[in-house]
Amino acid sequence: MRKVLYSAGNFGASLTLQAVSGFLTYFYVQVHGVSPVLISAALIWHAIWAGIGNPVFGHLSDRTRTRWGRRAPYVLLGALPLSAAFVLLWIPPAHAAHGTLFVWFLLFVFLFDTLYDLVVLNWTALFPEMYPGLAERASVSAYRQIWGIAGTILGLVGLSLLSGTLGWAGAALLFGTLNLGSLWISLVGMREDPRASVRAGLPLREALSYTFRNRSFVMYVLGAFFVQFTFVSISGLIPFYSQFVLGGANPALFFGAALLMAIPGLFFWRRVAVRVGVRTAAMASAAWYALAFIPFLFIGSGLLALLFGLLVGVGLSGQMLLLDVMIADITDEDEVRSGHRREGMYYGVNGFIVRLVSFLQSLVLLGLAASGYRAGAAHQGGSVLLTLRLFVAGLPLLSIGVALLFWRLYPLHGERLREIKERVAERHAALGSD
Repeated sequence: MRKVLYSAGNFGASLTLQAVSGFLTYFYVQVHGVSPVLISAALIWHAIWAGIGNPVFGHLSDRTRTRWGRRAPYVLLGALPLSAAFVLLWIPPAHAAHGTLFVWFLLFVFLFDTLYDLVVLNWTALFPEMYPGLAERASVSAYRQIWGIAGTILGLVGLSLLSGTLGWAGAALLFGTLNLGSLWISLVGMREDPRASVRAGLPLREALSYTFRNRSFVMYVLGAFFVQFTFVSISGLIPFYSQFVLGGANPALFFGAALLMAIPGLFFWRRVAVRVGVRTAAMASAAWYALAFIPFLFIGSGLLALLFGLLVGVGLSGQMLLLDVMIADITDEDEVRSGHRREGMYYGVNGFIVRLVSFLQSLVLLGLAASGYRAGAAHQGGSVLLTLRLFVAGLPLLSIGVALLFWRLYPLHGERLREIKERVAERHAALGSD
């Protein structure tokens, strides 16, 4: 039960993140008519800020010492303001000019993202510490992702449905409340290992040096960057693709099919990972995910989007499950090298790298604008429709292909990984006997 309660935090984290990545651009560009160029500029500035904040938050978390632990206080105290910032994102001033709407977007996307990084980073950083073995990590990761899929379905599918009945503001208030509840519930399942904070953390410069000199982490995070780019770009493009290419089909058809199929996919990829290794399973699921988008170059109906979305979901589930396990293994390797448990720094730097996806996402928005897209228009020209097809079908193939090149060079697998696991177990046994 403790595993399930801890994992519940991923419901709120996924709910809010997917609502923002899937519909916030659409909400400000298509619903409120803000220029995609302005939103693109905001995403670039936001990426710069995230780049500064994530490693700092991770380092702060690693060096925190309280009677309640290193990570839990951030979740407890940060969940409420995080939920409030999310709600305010969806309640811009009524009848405001586009410039005012842009400032509102910029202010609250910065606030939401800062609080999200601080809270969710600390919640996530407990995962490797609490669950050290591969089978246990794969199992808990599956629980986390089931909660995450539930949150993602509500964030992507539910928001498109509830916004029509409750309005955008009403749906946001509901989602913010659910986020708060799930994060606080996860506190019941948290269990911090006192051995993880026996020694004071490394100074910031040394901590960054250890992190960026870790070849396993560098290869992992460069691949994860391009995987995350596919997630963010596709989530943001599907509402446009559904409205204009599929003739007004509800994006819930695609999102719902992919996410529902991802649930059995989690258990499939868990078995594959235990059998052939995490790296091999991660590469196979990424390739499946990318190839499943090829039909979107040609289809023209919501029903076909639903059917092919099922195939996308199988590959997606492998990435959802295995990226967590890979970075957990990397923190074990780092403990052997540095003598410290530094999950916060690794998740922080990982967050910094993948948040740079906003730079590429801004190029996607600029490409859409360059194709002739007219913000707020009910219909778009043929060049826009072609651009949407090329982006949705082609971006996953291109970016996943680059990710696989980096993961091919990822060294933490096979005998090397087994050796690291043995040395970590020996170290923990020694600490426990002191």
